[in-house]
Amino acid sequence: MEKEIIVAIDFSPISVNAGQYATDLAIATGNALTLIHVVSYPPIAVDVPIPADMLDEVSITEAKTKIIALKQNLEQYSKGKIVISTTVVPGIFIDELEVLIKARDTFAVVMGIRGASAVDRWLFGSQSIEALHQLHYPVFVIPEHAHYRKIEKMALACDMHNVSDTTPLEDIRKMATIFGSSLDILYVQKSEGWDNPEILPSSTTLQKALSSLHPQFHFIKNSDVLSGISEFVDEQRIDLLIVIPKQRNFLEFLFHRSMSNKLAANINIPIVTLHR
Repeated sequence: MEKEIIVAIDFSPISVNAGQYATDLAIATGNALTLIHVVSYPPIAVDVPIPADMLDEVSITEAKTKIIALKQNLEQYSKGKIVISTTVVPGIFIDELEVLIKARDTFAVVMGIRGASAVDRWLFGSQSIEALHQLHYPVFVIPEHAHYRKIEKMALACDMHNVSDTTPLEDIRKMATIFGSSLDILYVQKSEGWDNPEILPSSTTLQKALSSLHPQFHFIKNSDVLSGISEFVDEQRIDLLIVIPKQRNFLEFLFHRSMSNKLAANINIPIVTLHR
């Protein structure tokens, strides 16, 4: 039975590209696709009930027209291979996205990522960091210049800390099985010595739990974790990078404004966040 891939659309070229990636992802996984656009409430205290007539009906109508046009373009792009639906709702982005996810049999959420100087509105905003933490579904983050390619090699960026309690092992197995991909597990050590006492027991736990995938382990040193990850992804020709958002500060580091240039320039493959 097919599930749904939900892609957030703001009609920017970056989100349209994410929509195209999501279309290819839906074709590859045999799932349906839903495009969602949230018309934001006016910038006032959101805890106070807002009358419907305060919303810009023109904006809602325009959004519906645009999303139907995008749907038609993606249907033509997919050659009718998948079912595509749309929804335009007023409200708060994360709240409305979560309502839709829970109402559907959701496979994954897809979001676009801006790079360089245009980082304020989308992934690098606090709202989207909140989405990555709050949505306990796979969230595919698509760089602005990324295009779909067959996912043959996945890599898990792992901190080797408390992996048995914090790593979604079953979701990783399912993801690798769905795509028929191999799995590489990457640990980046910042200091000169291997001073993390959890490396050996954690890698042993992962090896046993994911033995059916025959994972390959990689332990590298780099004072800049992001640079270490991006170099590995490029050298190993990784198609999908898995990140576990255990702690808010890790995602804020990875997707922080100061890191946007490196991320956009160096990691041009999708990143998927998985929760335990």
